[in-house]
Amino acid sequence: MENKKVFYKNPGFYLMVAACVLVIVSLSMYAANGATQFNKETISQNVIVFGVTGIVIALLSVAADIVLPRTRLSAFAQYSRFLKYVVWLLLFAAFLELIITEFNFIGNVFVGTDPVDSVFIVNYLVAVIPMLLAAVCALVAGVMQRVAAAKEGLKEDEKVVQ
Repeated sequence: MENKKVFYKNPGFYLMVAACVLVIVSLSMYAANGATQFNKETISQNVIVFGVTGIVIALLSVAADIVLPRTRLSAFAQYSRFLKYVVWLLLFAAFLELIITEFNFIGNVFVGTDPVDSVFIVNYLVAVIPMLLAAVCALVAGVMQRVAAAKEGLKEDEKVVQ
């Protein structure tokens, strides 16, 4: 039931690496430009904690994809997809926290009660969009690994019937 592909031929591996890179980009942009007049010049600790925890678990998942199939624990390798789902939950929570912490800013963009400089909008979007893309990458990687495991299980079941 294990996936026969080596890790560098697995697209889920590259999706998790892309998710890590996107989270690093998002967190660095948020740390550099997240404190504005619309959020009382503060940066949300939840965004940072969720993002960094997501990166750590994503790296554990990538390491599991690389190391586990070549060890005696290869049967456990298919369950590394659960780590990918945990990464998705953490990154999606970080994305939602980015939205929630900036509700005053978003309201000013749409309603226009206070003038909002376009630089603030670009900086905010450069922090939010990569976080959302990272969450999507982690979710797709988990789903792809689940589908691959299901196909391998189906092939083994067909062998038993024959």
